[in-house]
Amino acid sequence: MKMKTMLKILSVICAVLLALPAFSSLSATETEGVCGPSLRWKYKDAVLTISGEGPMYDYTRISPSALSTEPPWRYYSNSAARLVIEEGCTYIGENAFSRLETVSEIKFPENSLKELGEHSFSFMTNLRYAVLPDSIESISASAFSGCTALKYMKIGTGLETIPQSFCSDCRVLKTLIIPDNCKTILEYAFKSCSSLRELNISHIERIDSLAFQACPLTTVSFGSELKYMDSYAFSDCLSLSKVYFADDTDPIRVSNLFLGNTAYYSALSDGVYTMFNGKVLMCKGKYSGQTLTVPEGVTMIADHAFSGSTGLSSVNLPSSLESIGAFAFRDCSKLNSIYVPPTVTYLGENCLGKRAADMTYYNVDVFTIYGKGACAAEEYACAEGLDYVCRHKFSTVFSSSNCSEGVMRRRICDYCGCCIERELLPTAEHTYNAEVIPATCTDDGYTLLTCSVCGATDITDRVPAFGHIASDEWTVVQMGGCGCRGLAARLCTVCGAPAETIPLEKKTHTPSADYSRIVDPSCTEEGADAILCTVCGEAVSVKAVPKLEHIPSSEPRILNLPAEDDTVYGCRVYVCTVCGYVTRTEWFDSEGALVDPNGAYGAALYALNNAMISPITSFYAANIDFFPDGEIDSKDVITLRKFAETGSVPQY
Repeated sequence: MKMKTMLKILSVICAVLLALPAFSSLSATETEGVCGPSLRWKYKDAVLTISGEGPMYDYTRISPSALSTEPPWRYYSNSAARLVIEEGCTYIGENAFSRLETVSEIKFPENSLKELGEHSFSFMTNLRYAVLPDSIESISASAFSGCTALKYMKIGTGLETIPQSFCSDCRVLKTLIIPDNCKTILEYAFKSCSSLRELNISHIERIDSLAFQACPLTTVSFGSELKYMDSYAFSDCLSLSKVYFADDTDPIRVSNLFLGNTAYYSALSDGVYTMFNGKVLMCKGKYSGQTLTVPEGVTMIADHAFSGSTGLSSVNLPSSLESIGAFAFRDCSKLNSIYVPPTVTYLGENCLGKRAADMTYYNVDVFTIYGKGACAAEEYACAEGLDYVCRHKFSTVFSSSNCSEGVMRRRICDYCGCCIERELLPTAEHTYNAEVIPATCTDDGYTLLTCSVCGATDITDRVPAFGHIASDEWTVVQMGGCGCRGLAARLCTVCGAPAETIPLEKKTHTPSADYSRIVDPSCTEEGADAILCTVCGEAVSVKAVPKLEHIPSSEPRILNLPAEDDTVYGCRVYVCTVCGYVTRTEWFDSEGALVDPNGAYGAALYALNNAMISPITSFYAANIDFFPDGEIDSKDVITLRKFAETGSVPQY
């Protein structure tokens, strides 16, 4: 390649690079303005400030075809470094700060902010940590989704429900603090948070579908407050090997699918298992027996538990059972009848009496459900077109409340109300049985008279409730904590109930004297220090820790540019030994002397230099080998030239 040709190529590259959009230096037409009925915004020295009072306007998703409805600070999306929301703002609008990709820190007001709109802080790809104030009571979907640099998230104590897709795809999130009063986690809330390994959710009551999908959690413990967990809440959590439930947990709906894609479930051998301290029955694999006797104490049979057990012909259910999960006995082709106790209040989809063939469902021949009267089993049989038979239990019932008017005696089924016998008895006087109900601190006492013939009742000898008798000493009945009051009471000496109560003084956080490191800095990312409460360990104040300086390599990497006339131009590239970022380049001629940046070739070589190290083009040391063959040579220059011409690096 001739020298003139080489210089021509360099000049073309220089011109093309200079024509590329300079995103970091876009000029803005405005530096301040209105963003709510009583809110204003201002941009100065890389800081975006929101001031005033009341709510912010909502904005559409950022779109070139709808500029008038974009946030007015969109011009600074690649230059703003800090966001300050001052006291007085009550609501952050939809999409307000979405895609402010260079903002690394947000300062929230401590008391005024109540609500965050949908996508309000999504895709802020440089945000490292977020500490939400206790004043926030409501957050809409996807508020922090796609914040790919977010490592630390602390949710304020005012939030009771974590919304849909709240921090989904926050792939480096490692520290998540959920307050005790937060009870619900909605679907996709932390989906694909692929660095989240530790989790404290012992106080959570409800977890919806795919809330923690594809998170590398290893251990999860559920507390006694858990009331509902969707079957797919922890789908694809392939590292989840330890699952613990509180002994007094009251399960409502748990299935095999809850554990189906976890290491915990994969490690189980085929067979029948119980969960929730023996309350939930599940089965891995196919049940091979002919008779199944569900032990007393089981309250639920899990979804799909015995599906496909083709040899099963008899099932005995306990009186403790409350629900039968969806498809629990699907494809049990030899099972043609079952007795369902009246304690069962929920029967899932196709749980009884149906089997599948080529994805088509049809009734098993002469399948019969036995039960006791009008119950959930009867409703299920009616809906599915199956036979239902009541197991009658007849009792004698008297139809008149006055013996002097005559009494009709009938035998009626306690379960379904079927009457098989009736007889008119002669008149008679009431024959009362007396039961004394003693008075208590809060309820009157009396004597209950019940006629043994017709069932008529009467009340006599009322005794007024005698009221609480308070002790002289005060007893702490509810301990206070950081940010919440306790409660003291004078207890009743008779029944032990609080007769008089007073609130205790609210305890405040006890901050540590010094900052503690919560996120370590690197040469590419800031860290964070925090003042921690010495009692509960929560972060009271957080400040950024500057990035570390690059550590250049002692030996450069050499890029040679061979020419046809035996002249050689090249570049020495020094990279950071920690992160691989290019820290310095030196261009030299065929004799090894440095090229004068103000000389004849200076402009073209300067353009190449910028292409190598400019953050705009995102070329780092790992990409110096533009043609990925393990060497740095003339093929890399050709690839660089294609980048200058097309704006993108070719894929190999």
